[in-house]
Amino acid sequence: MSKRILILTGSPRRGGNSDLMADAFAKGASEAGNSVVQFNTAHKHIQGCRACDNCFSKELLPARKKKFLIISDYQEFA
Repeated sequence: MSKRILILTGSPRRGGNSDLMADAFAKGASEAGNSVVQFNTAHKHIQGCRACDNCFSKELLPARKKKFLIISDYQEFA
């Protein structure tokens, strides 16, 4: 059974390690028969929720309406 996978990246460096890792994961997941969507959050104007409901009418709408496995490149530094 194929999965829907949403890959969120946040590095502002295009073509950097995060992009390479996400691209490799996306390629492998696609070749395995899964549906993959990549979304780079660093190049979007994203703020905290203001309850404006814009997210329901923009790019993330397909991901919100469907069940996705979400993969993120988030790293926590101590």
